[in-house]
Amino acid sequence: MKKLIPVLLVCAVLCLYFLAKETVAKPPAIQKLIGIVNSVSINPDPMRGNSSLISITPDEGQKMDFEVNTGIGVTMGESDKSISLRQIEVGDKVAVEYIVTKGGVNRVTLMERYGRYK
Repeated sequence: MKKLIPVLLVCAVLCLYFLAKETVAKPPAIQKLIGIVNSVSINPDPMRGNSSLISITPDEGQKMDFEVNTGIGVTMGESDKSISLRQIEVGDKVAVEYIVTKGGVNRVTLMERYGRYK
């Protein structure tokens, strides 16, 4: 019986090791897209949620909807200038980097507007 206890302990430790290894979540992959803005819906009340919505049609493909956290800076092409999401207009050409959440939501992590450097 005493010889069986160390064997059981080793088996338990190995089982826990392999179970813990499988449960480590991989971070979502960052995807990129360039397209034309179809609509921008700014959330007017940050107390009710801190995300806005933007709809973009890629150069090739169908319209996609994205969630954008309020306060994200939008860079202006190759300049160092940054603007707010409120300055993005329908028809602007943008490049976005985004992740797809576990819930299937496209969430913007980085946005850049092309052209119109005001």
